[in-house]
Amino acid sequence: MSKQLYAEMAKNTKGKNVLLIGSSGNIGRRALDTLIKHGNASSITAFDIKPPKSKDLPSNVQVLSGENAEISSPDTVMRAVKGSDVIVCAVGVPRYTPPGVKKLTPTEIEVNGMQNILSAAKKEGVKQIIYISALGVARGSKIPEFHVGHIAKREAEKLLTKSGISYTILRPSGYFFDFRDLLAAAVAGRYHVVGEGKARVQPLHHEDVAEILIASINNKKAVNKVIPLGGPEIFSYNDLGVLFGKLLNKEVKIIHLAPDKFKKEYFNSDVILFRASSDSILSDKELKDLKAIYTGLNLKRLEDYLNNPDDPMLKSFFEKS
Repeated sequence: MSKQLYAEMAKNTKGKNVLLIGSSGNIGRRALDTLIKHGNASSITAFDIKPPKSKDLPSNVQVLSGENAEISSPDTVMRAVKGSDVIVCAVGVPRYTPPGVKKLTPTEIEVNGMQNILSAAKKEGVKQIIYISALGVARGSKIPEFHVGHIAKREAEKLLTKSGISYTILRPSGYFFDFRDLLAAAVAGRYHVVGEGKARVQPLHHEDVAEILIASINNKKAVNKVIPLGGPEIFSYNDLGVLFGKLLNKEVKIIHLAPDKFKKEYFNSDVILFRASSDSILSDKELKDLKAIYTGLNLKRLEDYLNNPDDPMLKSFFEKS
């Protein structure tokens, strides 16, 4: 990111009391780091079931974790919101729930969680809520019934936009770390695409999303807006196969599967099939608007992220080959 964006971040967060919900997730922990390093908040409350990995936090950071950070509990949310000016919500359905921990549904996390946040925010006079949704929510009523995650985020968006509290809703496309999984499939010789592989994606770095989250605080250009987020490049799934071949220094065989066979290969999941066969991209105008809202935004490239010499998977691949 540019110095200009960080300077704006410092100015806009000055004196703010910020509650960061989901502060230990893939996006949230990076947002917390960004807020500490480049922000100028009076106080930061880090709210997540898991505490931050860093044990050397500044004195203005309060940590709420475990039973004190349950998004599904109105009481814990109310206590966390107390005294906050801004709420940054980076919570989402985790990929993995540890044994012994209750697994919450998308509705419990997104919809009930947003209801708890709004109830507390109205009582405390919170000035702004920033929420991470998903690019697919733009489909509105056309979201398939089986995609409960996007439906839950759509409902959470509705609650927020009708709340009367200033909001910023971010709708990111797929994250880079999801595409590392596809690179792993290419390494294993099992890179599958649906049909002709022409569905298009516009992945972006989770670090960029984290910085956009913090750069949304008190950003007048982002107030009461739903903002699509995407990276600087658009790929078809065939294009990704070519990129993976470049990284691996070998031709990647792209295995084209009919939708029913693809679904069978991937846990019979309608959601995985839907993602692999649907476009998830921004228009040229949406990308231009994104860069205008966040002055100095410099989005990272997928190839630079994947071409990591320290990646154990790539190390192992090149040692064997």
